[in-house]
Amino acid sequence: ADDADDADDADDADDADDADDGSADDGSADDGSADDGAADDGAADDGSADGEFGMCTDGIDNDEDGFTDCDDSECTEDDACIEGDTLAECSDEVDNDGDGLTDCADPLCLIYTICEDPWHPDGMYEGTINSVVVLWDPGWGGGFGSSYECEGDIFLEIDSELDTPISGTGFCYDSDTDTNYDVEITGYFDASDVPDEAPALGDISFTTDGSYTATTWNGVWARDELDGTFSGTIIDGGYWDSDAEYDGEFDVYRTD
Repeated sequence: ADDADDADDADDADDADDADDGSADDGSADDGSADDGAADDGAADDGSADGEFGMCTDGIDNDEDGFTDCDDSECTEDDACIEGDTLAECSDEVDNDGDGLTDCADPLCLIYTICEDPWHPDGMYEGTINSVVVLWDPGWGGGFGSSYECEGDIFLEIDSELDTPISGTGFCYDSDTDTNYDVEITGYFDASDVPDEAPALGDISFTTDGSYTATTWNGVWARDELDGTFSGTIIDGGYWDSDAEYDGEFDVYRTD
């Protein structure tokens, strides 16, 4: 009987050892599967969020890497972050890709002719002209005035090698009086060493049957555009031999 009891005691001891053999603490519950990096493997911080189309202009650091929108390397191929993506982006005076360089100062814009040399006005230009003439009648209790307007087209050529680099002609039609004026414009640049623009000035004349008037104009050439304003007086051009006054503007763009 004692031998049987001893055998039972030995079996119980073995069972206890089996229960404590490490199977309950074999690391399966803490083998790293719950912390194996799957939840933190960089999928949420791989830049994909900030580099997705439409996510590079929202002002948010979507992947929380410390860089927002175009400053994030994931956005370098996004159209919104490419300064030279279109010609317009290289002449809109906006730093489209946020790198601190605007228009032709950004190397990405050097693919366009306008950025090869900031000062390059030479070429053919076309545009419009508009002028208003005011006629004054000194009678009728101190005088009264009326006005008529002419509109037309201007064609200019700029050649900086010439003594008179700006020259061109056009017409200005007044529908009220059914009068067509021949227009002639000449001019020059006041400063040709300005990188992106230069003041310009010159003479403008209007000729029609039996009538001629001329005055000066002032304007600015900038980025393939030249605009100018003018004003003058037509001696005896008003009512009862009074003078008439006129002013106007023209605006032309490079076409070649």
